[in-house]
Amino acid sequence: MPDLRSCLLVAGFPLVVYLFVLILLTLGQRHLLYRPPSPRPIPGLTPVWLDLGDAVVPMVQMGPQDGQPVLFMHGNGGQLVDNLWIGEALASRQLSVSLVEYPGFGLATGVGPSEEGLIAAARAALATLPPAVCVGHSLGSGVATAVAAEGRCVVLVLVAPFSSIPDMAALRFPIFPARWLVRDRFDSAARAPGVAVPVLITHGRHDRVVPFEMGEALAARFADAEFVPRERGHVDIFDDETFDRIAELAREASR
Repeated sequence: MPDLRSCLLVAGFPLVVYLFVLILLTLGQRHLLYRPPSPRPIPGLTPVWLDLGDAVVPMVQMGPQDGQPVLFMHGNGGQLVDNLWIGEALASRQLSVSLVEYPGFGLATGVGPSEEGLIAAARAALATLPPAVCVGHSLGSGVATAVAAEGRCVVLVLVAPFSSIPDMAALRFPIFPARWLVRDRFDSAARAPGVAVPVLITHGRHDRVVPFEMGEALAARFADAEFVPRERGHVDIFDDETFDRIAELAREASR
């Protein structure tokens, strides 16, 4: 018959494992949130370099200089160069498109990624542009919402957005108190009531990265938001219909 000490050791082992995993998640949360691929050069374009103080990030521009300015903010698993095709699609619709890189991503130098660093990059990019339409995809939706809430955008477009990183963490790690441990919160739901410009949110019903319901719920947090559901996924939602709608909003903003 096992003694009391052996029983306590067996009973306590799952708790030790749980605490160990919790510590790993807490310490490694930025590695889970930010997943920059290996840096690649930007072909055919000369970047503008933005000095953020603790980082230097590139921004590229394409399309007609007299078009309505649009700033695109990408997601957490790519880099600027991976999203040039989105910029080209918008530029072909006579928009003046800029794409900004984040600290810790692509060709950026200096400190690694953080919520404040990503938002600082967007602020610096917008400071060089006339009043712009802000477009954010996935993680970029949190960046775009933050600068829009500061009054830096004339229109806000969110593609496959989440409500907040704590909400995403709670969804992905339901047995852990992940919601309370997140440092980089990107709390778009909390910032949404402070956005005073027109908002377009589009989300795919087949999105396997950010739940469709999260984008739908976020739309209800804005004072003036149009929600467009699509029979699409997380990336293929960028199609002619989406590009045409962004261009239409941009033209309305320029009137």
